[in-house]
Amino acid sequence: MWTLLELIRVVLVLVIGNAILWILERSVYVALGVNVESNLYLVLTSIANLLIIFILYRNKLQFLGWYKGNKNRLPKATTIFFLLSAACCLFIIPFLT
Repeated sequence: MWTLLELIRVVLVLVIGNAILWILERSVYVALGVNVESNLYLVLTSIANLLIIFILYRNKLQFLGWYKGNKNRLPKATTIFFLLSAACCLFIIPFLT
């Protein structure tokens, strides 16, 4: 039962988190004059959003749910690598589209 509730919570975090990040990023890129209809924009923002949500979930949100598993957070080096990867994806969009 708890596993099903946790799965529903993960899906909601993904959907709501991605929607919030998508709206924020889209408004910034439209203000910068970036073509937000290109496939490259869609791919890079999706990758960046998934990395950010993954980091947030594994380091914070995982421990607030019903599932009481291992308390393993991402290692600091992995967190930094994923954050830098997400930032690179977001920062190169204006130059590529």
